[in-house]
Amino acid sequence: MGTQYMMQVGLASGMSATEGMYPAHPQYVDPNLSDPTHMLPENVVPNSRSRIAVRGYGGKDVLIPYLSIGTWAWGDKATFNYDPTVDLPLIHAAWEKLKSVGLTFVDTAQSYGNGESERICGTLFKGKPRDAFVVQTKWFSGGLSNTLMQSRGPKARLKESLNRLGLDYVDIYLVHGPIHGSSIATVAEGMAECLEEGMTRAVGVANYSTEEMIKIDEELAKSNVPLGVSQCEYSVIRRVPEVSGMIRECKRRGICFQGFASLGEGRLTGKYIQRAPEHSKIQ
Repeated sequence: MGTQYMMQVGLASGMSATEGMYPAHPQYVDPNLSDPTHMLPENVVPNSRSRIAVRGYGGKDVLIPYLSIGTWAWGDKATFNYDPTVDLPLIHAAWEKLKSVGLTFVDTAQSYGNGESERICGTLFKGKPRDAFVVQTKWFSGGLSNTLMQSRGPKARLKESLNRLGLDYVDIYLVHGPIHGSSIATVAEGMAECLEEGMTRAVGVANYSTEEMIKIDEELAKSNVPLGVSQCEYSVIRRVPEVSGMIRECKRRGICFQGFASLGEGRLTGKYIQRAPEHSKIQ
């Protein structure tokens, strides 16, 4: 709990999982390092009902919308001041609206609200056909207990997630970050077991470096398991996945790259300004 709380507070206060604190202004990037040829082609304009394929187990792809519903703040009272009496009805109303236009891909994690986010997601899914939504959760790999469990860690924690979600399986299961005490080979073994047991349809990683992503892709391949997803923070002020070659490597290996915090956690919306005009309201 302590490790999770510190991580959540750090990220919410402006730290990146991979790059440290946010700069005051966008940093210059050498144009020679940018990778426009590996971005979504300009002639591809996805809408809310467009789908992209994530490589799954046994050659069965998982089809997901291009846009997911992030649930980091759901249930997190310590960091985001979650109030169930106010926020839960709003979450359910938003879910119904998003579902009506085809946005049914929910991204959650074991560490979000210390499991409460997954419980809230479970209330959204209750009574719905299993093919009516796609859910992705993440294994929080930190802590002594996960290290002691070695390759059994991902499976043990996923069982707990499934109980909170009220599901028999998730569609995609990610390693939340390279903070595990076990080796990447051991983690890959545990993630592969989750697939073999039918607890998830695809696996991936979040917040890994390009080198770490390549390593776990190679380890999973030893069990004939594809690495389906690599998720990392990506925006005009967080371009490491682009300039480090991660997006290029994902394309080469058939890995779906997922970017999160594309608006810089609000920093690119104009929400935060140093001086407010007179009579204005700053949220």
